Amino acid sequence: MTTEIMIDRLKAAELTPQDWAAWAALRAENPSLYSPYFHPDYTRIVSALHNDAYVAVIKQGDNILGFLPFQQRRRSGPARPIGAPLTDYHGIISNAPLDTHITAILKGAGIGAMALPHLMNSAKPADAAPCAVMQLKGYQTVDEWRGERDSSYRRHLKSLRRRIKKTESEHGARTFIWQSQDPAHFEQLMTWKIQKFTQTGKYNVLGVNWTSALLRQLWEAGPKAELRCDLHVMSINGQPAAMDLGLTDGTTFHSWIVGYDDHFHSLSPGMQLLESLVDQAHVLGYENIDLGAGLDGYKKHYATWPHMAGADLWLGSGFTAQRARLYAAVEHKGARALKDIPGKFRRRYSQIAACDPSASGQAKAMWQAIKNGG
Repeated sequence: MTTEIMIDRLKAAELTPQDWAAWAALRAENPSLYSPYFHPDYTRIVSALHNDAYVAVIKQGDNILGFLPFQQRRRSGPARPIGAPLTDYHGIISNAPLDTHITAILKGAGIGAMALPHLMNSAKPADAAPCAVMQLKGYQTVDEWRGERDSSYRRHLKSLRRRIKKTESEHGARTFIWQSQDPAHFEQLMTWKIQKFTQTGKYNVLGVNWTSALLRQLWEAGPKAELRCDLHVMSINGQPAAMDLGLTDGTTFHSWIVGYDDHFHSLSPGMQLLESLVDQAHVLGYENIDLGAGLDGYKKHYATWPHMAGADLWLGSGFTAQRARLYAAVEHKGARALKDIPGKFRRRYSQIAACDPSASGQAKAMWQAIKNGG
């Protein structure tokens, strides 16, 4: 039996029902691929919005070892993770890490270089950071889950409950809508988020057609879809105060687009919504709530299911790989001496280029980023 790794570079539409079934089976066998970003429908939906989306089917003889979804505008050029920069986790769909085959996979897929900011399913992830995932499965009640949290969480919750009391005494009753399908709620969340991008000077990733179309399509799929976006809303005295649009496969809810009314900022409306979502999780069918990579800020209080996401740069061969290797070296040296300016520039450019393929759009956005201080 041959041990040589073979790669088929295909469009998602070219994958057979047997391929998709193999994808689902490999994912089910690997706890590292719990995130709904690794669901086969995510690649199918994103691929339908792009003409530069591909899947590398990794084979050994007649056996499928895995799948690598990616986007690439020019063969042998740089590739990016499927759905970047909206996709929060990336990796190869396989029942075990395939790190030893990366060179062969890149060569067969025609990828010169590929940066993966939040890589999962890797035996040796570089710059790995824990993910803030709440595992609620196995607890009889939410109070039992809360009872196992540390003193830091208990102080956090006590402070939040004071804000809840103040909210209701000074502004009115809180009400919740779970899995809202109201277009007004969706539009309000997008407005809040775009306003926040403007206030902070960050690049508006929702300002291009495909990103907003992706979110809307997943949300419009509705609560019965296998892969979808669920929109949860908290109102105060009848006025929408906070919303969370999360990607879910019905088991894991990945908090994705969160926004709130600035008028209620001091009351932590987003945190109020999150705590109520924890209470509602068993009704919604969620076994896990994922707040993304890193344990910064409030997220450290909620991480209970250990998963790691690393930042890595895969290098193939040719000019693209040489250029990426050179820039990575410059970025590494400039991390301290130049206050990470090369790294900030690369990350911002990668984000912009993934959203907007036009040279004029990229130039305009980069100039705006420079004016705003990066």
